[in-house]
Amino acid sequence: MDQAPARQQKVVDLDGIEIGMVDRIYREAEKETLLSEPIRGESRFGVGYLEIGARVTGLGRTLYVPFSEIVEITADGVQLDVHKATVEQRARDLRPTVLDESQWRDA
Repeated sequence: MDQAPARQQKVVDLDGIEIGMVDRIYREAEKETLLSEPIRGESRFGVGYLEIGARVTGLGRTLYVPFSEIVEITADGVQLDVHKATVEQRARDLRPTVLDESQWRDA
């Protein structure tokens, strides 16, 4: 069974290269539970974002990764379905404005 993301978990890319650590988790309050199957294209981990600290990325910036890019969550960490370079190229350092809306909470 999949785990939910947790703070201080290591985040790795598709090849297992470390991207950073989870600093915060933003979850849409109405869709908090793990899904057995994705609904309307949502991630099976629900709807949310991981805020990844820049300690490991070497980029000197915080990254915001949507749950839809998560492949697996285990006790060892969170694996994404993209390469580190792709994460860096997708402007993930811009905080999504949707996180300012009231339905989101810092989990």
